[in-house]
Amino acid sequence: MFALSSHATRGRLEGEGFAAGEDGAGLFKFTPSPRYIADMAALGFAGIDDEKLLHYALHDVSLAFAREMKAANIEGLDAERLLAFRIFKVDAAFLAALKAEGFKSFQAQRLIAFRIHKVTPEYIAAVHKLDFFPTSEQLTAMRIHRVTPEYIQGLLDKGVKNLTVDQLIKLRIDRKSTRLNSSYTDISR
Repeated sequence: MFALSSHATRGRLEGEGFAAGEDGAGLFKFTPSPRYIADMAALGFAGIDDEKLLHYALHDVSLAFAREMKAANIEGLDAERLLAFRIFKVDAAFLAALKAEGFKSFQAQRLIAFRIHKVTPEYIAAVHKLDFFPTSEQLTAMRIHRVTPEYIQGLLDKGVKNLTVDQLIKLRIDRKSTRLNSSYTDISR
C-alpha cells in the first residue's frame, strides 16, 4: 500500500501495487482537492475538473508554478496550456533565456511550439550571430524545415548574400521538393 499527497494539495493518490526498478504495477485511487481547483480558478485557470486534476498532479502543476507563469503575462495562457507548459518544460528558466535573446512578450501557443520543434535559446542565439533576426513564427518554420545555422553558414560561404528569413525557408523547402521530384520519372512521355 502506498499513499502520496501531491504538492500544493492537488489531491491524494492511494494505491496498492509493486515496484521493481523503474517498473511497477497496481491499482490507485486519486482523491482530488476542491481547494486546489478553487485556488486555480482564482488565479484565472478555470475549467479544471477532477479528471484533469489527476494530470495536473502527475505533471506537478503546482500553485507556485501557476503563479509564476501568470506573473510572466503570457498571452493566451489558460488551464490547458499551463498543463502543456509542464509537459513540454516551458518554465521560468526557458522564459529568462528567451528574454536574454531579445523576446519581450510571449504567446502561450508559440512557447509550446518552440519546445515541440526545438526552438531553443541556443538555436536562436546561433541564428542571431549570423545576423538574422526572425520572428517567433519564422523561427518555428525554420526549425520545421531544418534551416539550421550550419545551412545558413553554408549559403553565406557560397556567396549567397542579402537573403531574408523567408527566402532562407523557401530555399530549404524548394531544395527538398527538387530532391523529391528528381527521384521520380515522368511516365507520361
